[in-house]
Amino acid sequence: MDASGDGAGESAGSRLLHRRPSPDDGSGGRGVREGGQGGRGSGQADRQHPGSAGGAGRPGDRGRGDTDALRDVSPTAAQSEHLAPLPSPLTDGPIEVGGGTTMSFWKRLMGGGSDVGPVPLPREWATGARTFVDRIAPSDLDATAPDVLTMHQEGAYIRLWWIEDLPMEMVFEGIDPILHFPARITHSFTVEPIPITEAKQALKSQRVAGHSAVLTRLSQKRLVDYDQVADLSSVEEEIKRLQLAGQIPLRLYWTIGLFASSPDELEDLTKKLEDLLLVADLTYHRATWRQEQAFRSLAPVGINFLGEWRNVNADTMAVLYPFSRRSRYDPDGIPYGIDRDSGAWVILNDWALPTNSNALILGEMGSGKSMFLKWKALWHVLLGERVFIVDLEGEFRPLADLLGVDYVDLGITADAKVNVLNLNADDPEGFYSGAQDLVGWVRMAAGGLTPAEENALLRAYTRVMREAGVVEEEPTTWRISPDAMPTLRDVYTALVVDERAAARDVAERIEQFAVGMYARAFSARTTLDPRGRLVIFGMDRVQDERLKSLRMRQVISFIWGRMAGQIVPTVVMVDEAWHWLRHNRAAEDLEAIARRFRKRQGSLQL
Repeated sequence: MDASGDGAGESAGSRLLHRRPSPDDGSGGRGVREGGQGGRGSGQADRQHPGSAGGAGRPGDRGRGDTDALRDVSPTAAQSEHLAPLPSPLTDGPIEVGGGTTMSFWKRLMGGGSDVGPVPLPREWATGARTFVDRIAPSDLDATAPDVLTMHQEGAYIRLWWIEDLPMEMVFEGIDPILHFPARITHSFTVEPIPITEAKQALKSQRVAGHSAVLTRLSQKRLVDYDQVADLSSVEEEIKRLQLAGQIPLRLYWTIGLFASSPDELEDLTKKLEDLLLVADLTYHRATWRQEQAFRSLAPVGINFLGEWRNVNADTMAVLYPFSRRSRYDPDGIPYGIDRDSGAWVILNDWALPTNSNALILGEMGSGKSMFLKWKALWHVLLGERVFIVDLEGEFRPLADLLGVDYVDLGITADAKVNVLNLNADDPEGFYSGAQDLVGWVRMAAGGLTPAEENALLRAYTRVMREAGVVEEEPTTWRISPDAMPTLRDVYTALVVDERAAARDVAERIEQFAVGMYARAFSARTTLDPRGRLVIFGMDRVQDERLKSLRMRQVISFIWGRMAGQIVPTVVMVDEAWHWLRHNRAAEDLEAIARRFRKRQGSLQL
């Protein structure tokens, strides 16, 4: 079965090749199950429950005596020797050690050489300048606890596991929470091919044993054991893969390391991780009394010092490898950054996303949100798209100077003017879109509108438009020059002459913007006509937070008027959009704008 990201299961292959390596097979040592008498001598353990270190046996595995098991789980002199101080990786060439034996740092790291003694430290290291060495070979690694490693210098507590068996069907949704567990966790996957002759012999033996077990139960008139049937089917499938498809089985050594800053945190994370392992139907074990070997197996050196493996096939590995599913690459997209898990580029095409192209960029202060917007804006322009940027803090002015593009200063006293009332004749719903924009802006300026006040505002809008020659029922009259367009002052006048109290209340609340102190900025006809592919609207000279939000809303309406004509992929970026979102009903207003933008191939990115 091919690997896929939609949750389809993948066969993990026959379980019957799973074995423990011998001391001479070069895979890192014998090792037995911790906490169970005789290890696999009594059979293969059931999946371990959280908090336990072993399990009851399951018949069918090859055995080994109790004496070997006791000898393996006890700390030995050879294990203690691996804790000897390591030589400096900064020294040139091999280091002369006791008995005239030459031994390199790499060999010492691998734990070889039983007659090697501690290496004397250079005199200059006596001052404590061993930071780098302690980082890669901590001298205070405490392995006295059976299933916890402690680094006193770093204040780290570590627990390690090895995976014994995988479920018959690997499901990506079950493995993904383990690979991306929300803590400091390290997975070591060491994979090597199984020799063909060894694989064939093992599979044939297990097929014979499986058929014999099934026939024995039938001859005894006992019910069929469907676990045996499933195992036999798995063996047949593996033989088919080997003989017909030429797929060589693989050995998988899977070691997991979990890091915490305190014992309590380690226990809490352990419970959560082991619950996920159970849900994924993985047979796992804590590396009891072998935590140090498991810890060394996490190093990216291609060696597993535990030697615990399980046979898998290529389809299973496709599910296990996180970067085969987590990263995204669209040939026509924009580089978003680097995937933390795989180190691969994440390249996305905003217009090809399954839902919409809108984006909300979140992060802590100083985390680089504005820089990311600048980077993204450049890419959109290079791809031939149109970009409008609303710059509240003046951070995009150097970019405009560098590229030689329009930077429109929208300060209160600036020469550039934008009319609150906008009407686009190319928009089939231009008359109603203009009314919605006016209501949204006045609602923000007036601190909210009641239904009666909103009705009064719509009546005033219809009246001033009709006086300008724009009739709702006749779209041909919607095409009006900016110089003939009504302004906020006209709407204010229409509200004042209305005898209803609701209209008078609205007029009083927008008076300062229509005929008062801020009329120069908000009650004027539009003087802008930007033609470039990148236009930046600067508002850094607007200091008042309320006025800044009103200016932002005003510009968004103006941009929508530009988008309603010819359909061109258009990106509207609003830096520091939290100024806008602080106002009542800003979320509903924003949702309506984003929905309209999507209809005209626009993307709103905050």
